Amino acid sequence: MSGPGDALWFTTSTSVGRITTAGTIALWPVPGSRELTDLVYDAHRHGFWAADAEAAVLRRVPLPS
Repeated sequence: MSGPGDALWFTTSTSVGRITTAGTIALWPVPGSRELTDLVYDAHRHGFWAADAEAAVLRRVPLPS
């Protein structure tokens, strides 16, 4: 998904990642996650909601700095 900073944001099984327009990739681990599958940007709270399919929960992920 496109999100803050004109970057592409994605999930791995346990992390949220960002690919910048310059091609730089960064990953941030999401504590307690087991199988992140979907990511939704929440502009009002400056972060993301990530669906954890294995744990059957939504996780709030603050926008990484």
